[in-house]
Amino acid sequence: MITELVAHPCLERVTDAESAAKAVAGLTGYATGDVPLLVRRSGAEAVALVTGAFPNASAYPLRDAPQGMWADHDFDPGRYAPVSTVRVNAVVAEAEVWNPATGTRQAAAITVKGQQSTIKVLLDGAPAAIVVWREGEAPLTAPEAPSPATVETDLSSGWYGRLVPTMDNTWGDLAPPAATPVDQLQIWSFTWQNGDAEQAARATYGNRVRVLGPVPTERAPAALDRDAVGRILAGEWPLVDDDAGWGVSLYSSSRGAADPGPGTLGHKGLVNEEFIRVGRPETGTISRVRAVVETDRLGAAELIVGAAAGKRLWWNGVELPTGNGYLASARIDIDQRLNVIEYELSDAEIHVGLGTPAETDALGSFFCLTRPGEFSPRPQFMRLPPAVRPDGQVTYRARVHLRQDATEGVLIVGAATGVTAFLDGAVVARQERVEYYGSAWAATPDYFRHDLSLEAGEHLLEIVADSTQAGDVVYVDLVARTNSSVVTLVSGSGWEAETGGWRGRSIEHRGRWAELQPCHAAVRPHPLHGTPWLHGAPALGTTVDAIHVTDDITPAPQQLRTILPAGAISVHLPLRLGARVLLDCVEQRLDGTTLDLGRPLQAPTALEIVTEPTVVLRGGGVLSGPVTVRTEKVPVPLGNWHAMGLAGWSGGMRYSRTVSVPSGSDSAGVPVLDLGRVRGTVEVAVDGEKAGEAFCGPYRFALPGTAGRTVRIDITVYNTLAPFLHESTPTAWTFPSQLASGLLGPVTLLTPQAVLADS
Repeated sequence: MITELVAHPCLERVTDAESAAKAVAGLTGYATGDVPLLVRRSGAEAVALVTGAFPNASAYPLRDAPQGMWADHDFDPGRYAPVSTVRVNAVVAEAEVWNPATGTRQAAAITVKGQQSTIKVLLDGAPAAIVVWREGEAPLTAPEAPSPATVETDLSSGWYGRLVPTMDNTWGDLAPPAATPVDQLQIWSFTWQNGDAEQAARATYGNRVRVLGPVPTERAPAALDRDAVGRILAGEWPLVDDDAGWGVSLYSSSRGAADPGPGTLGHKGLVNEEFIRVGRPETGTISRVRAVVETDRLGAAELIVGAAAGKRLWWNGVELPTGNGYLASARIDIDQRLNVIEYELSDAEIHVGLGTPAETDALGSFFCLTRPGEFSPRPQFMRLPPAVRPDGQVTYRARVHLRQDATEGVLIVGAATGVTAFLDGAVVARQERVEYYGSAWAATPDYFRHDLSLEAGEHLLEIVADSTQAGDVVYVDLVARTNSSVVTLVSGSGWEAETGGWRGRSIEHRGRWAELQPCHAAVRPHPLHGTPWLHGAPALGTTVDAIHVTDDITPAPQQLRTILPAGAISVHLPLRLGARVLLDCVEQRLDGTTLDLGRPLQAPTALEIVTEPTVVLRGGGVLSGPVTVRTEKVPVPLGNWHAMGLAGWSGGMRYSRTVSVPSGSDSAGVPVLDLGRVRGTVEVAVDGEKAGEAFCGPYRFALPGTAGRTVRIDITVYNTLAPFLHESTPTAWTFPSQLASGLLGPVTLLTPQAVLADS
């Protein structure tokens, strides 16, 4: 690259630094503007990028926010300057303004004074423009031609709208199974009448867990005993003392935590395993989790709790063994549908990493019930005992036995150091430490996949880590598939370990940097029953039990309210129990789970759902999925779709109407359709023929040949996936500015008229 740069024909050579400074001095200030310019110059010609605002059109003035993320971005076109100027320290002969979005070019007015020229840049609502000019003799100044008179026709009403589906579910990314249509409006958000209070609710989110802490260990409340559990399940006592500072952790059995924070379901495409959030307990403090669990499993079961912290665990007031690892597993016998789980977390081990910001004050955890032995072994971090210091290399050894040749062998190794993998003494993989963000995140493990060829018999796997720190961890997940079985070998405690003259066994490191499920060599059971829609069925083990969780066993009807959009003609309500449905306070007849309206609603209408009394299905938990709405073409106003009952719609809306265009003059120019403000990209068609498209302002479209005619105008506005993802998932990577969509207007038709000559 350096050789090519030195040989470049445009490179100017000078003898010393002083000469270099003199050579470039003339370039400073050659072209300046109302905003900083990006200028490129070649001889007498130059080009500049001129933006409509500075320093940032999407959030100005600058705001402070953690990690540089601005949750209050906006895109107000009123912030763009309508006119800007470029000042050139030279005589400019001609200049043009180019619109990079449309490709249109327009001559720019130039004012020359002495050896300085000022170019007038008409941005006219555009976020940016390109200005090109040529130096030369000063242009002759000519009087500006009079602007033609214009007839303005207000077209801000009278539109009919219909939804245009655009989402592609070919691979099952948006709904199970693959290719399931997602062409109907989905409604996820509701207002929930919780006693005397109104709360926001989301479909499927109704599992309520009570959480406390962190609190000093000596001030922690006593764990429930059997007598207290009996009184709670009999309705005599509340689950917790609300005056003691207990909060609520809400989750969905299919989508996990209501607010998992950055890093999940936004850029990883996964439902977080740790669906319960508590305050992060440090040394000398604890956090507590307590809930009522409804299960259909009676008899032998396995209760599993996961968290990167120390644990104590109680089931129906009886303390169970937990061990010291990330997972705690205990065999229990269940003899009743309603039960109480309680666990305590201490000494959290959360490390800074891609999925865990440095300022996090939350600790994630989960619990689930399964048939004994069905949760499937899963890899944990392993390391040397604390008293052992590596001498530069640490070898971890374990054996795996196959009854048949493997049809597929996958090895995933994670480490914050370089690693060499040996199979039966031969090197099968080498991975180096990649310092993407090492300076900020220290020893964050990197994970790599390696394909292995494994024959029937016993094999020795050795992982040699280039380790110098006692706390260095290694992660191993080997999955071998044969024609009749799946064999696994996972890291954790108990591997043979060797460094220098020391030999012994590895121990488990229960700390976490981020979710480990993307690093599994095969899909394991998720601790939530309803996640196969995204993860697929587990390849190892079986899906965990379906359970419902609540914090109050008093039966109560659930009331949910939302808005149906104009055009709604049929509504599907995936109710988990019996309910009444009302539209604008008038009860409607349900045909199973379908509400057939007979004819399209002509205006947004309030929908209310009132269920029969329930103990465990609370809030959005009464719905197994979103309410889906089939719509037809109806009159619609201009405005934000969010206010029309279309908050979760990702796709398009086609606005249509007929327009009688006033007569004009061909010599004066063609009629122009000005859409005003638009949130999204837009296409315009006249009598079915495309007239133009735009993804940014100004949203103006020439309509040649329409003067004096009555035509049909179709305006199709498209938004992004953000509204759908914001409504249907707990992603933290959508922001308020991304949720506004639609044709906001005002919409005006500008028809030029001929200018009459003076008599």
